[in-house]
Amino acid sequence: MAAERRRRISVWLLILAGIYVVVCMVVFAAQRKLVYFPARELTATPADAGVPFEDVEFSLADGTKCHGWWLPHPKPIATLIYCHGNGGNISGRVGILERLHALSLSIFIFDYPGYGQSGGAPTEASIDESALLAWQHVRETRQVPSEKIVLWGRSLGGGVAVTLASRKPCAAVVIESSFLSAPDIGQRAYPFFPVKLLMQDRFDSAAKIAQVTVPKLHLHSRSDEVVLYASGRALFELAPEPKRFVELHGGHNDPPEATGAEAAAREFLRGLFR
Repeated sequence: MAAERRRRISVWLLILAGIYVVVCMVVFAAQRKLVYFPARELTATPADAGVPFEDVEFSLADGTKCHGWWLPHPKPIATLIYCHGNGGNISGRVGILERLHALSLSIFIFDYPGYGQSGGAPTEASIDESALLAWQHVRETRQVPSEKIVLWGRSLGGGVAVTLASRKPCAAVVIESSFLSAPDIGQRAYPFFPVKLLMQDRFDSAAKIAQVTVPKLHLHSRSDEVVLYASGRALFELAPEPKRFVELHGGHNDPPEATGAEAAAREFLRGLFR
């Protein structure tokens, strides 16, 4: 009887292990649908906020067309390249664009592949390439010197901005509500799966932040329910000087004027571009 019982337990353990492996395979195959949440329709433009803008189109190496907005300022102190998070598209950022533009900034914001009017599909490689081309547009087409380019990355966009800053010169980087790496966040969200082994798009800021030696402003709230404060703070601790950490207030998707991000950015930028 004991031997039979052990056999049955072994069979059930094998069945459960098989189910777990299958589920892991499904998660691996569908992982990008769990990371990226793009929206195609543009629901607003900067013109709705009274800010002049130009539509911009640029192409990835494989011919994929990407779309962005150029918001010129008549007397800019600097030019901001804004890397948004993993949801929606650039039209959901009109409010923050209006407020940042009011800080005497020209702005270039772009949609990642698969978002808004950009073709293709989002992957870490395609997103990083689109960010590189955004930098090239600002540097070459708009003739902005690198010492006047500020990168702002929010949430997943923080990983995009850190990667870009590790590859191209800029004046400063703002890292808002971002993380050590995407697997770090994914493992917390799905603790029963080996996310750190399975995840393809890693956005590993922890491995790249040491290469970002320009001034950095790190912004994060203890009440962030999406990207834990501990992850953002740990990234700050890894970052080389010069750097500054400002603790925000409120949730992950609260507006910057309410969290304190806008005020912190204003002080940071005025200190850099007097």
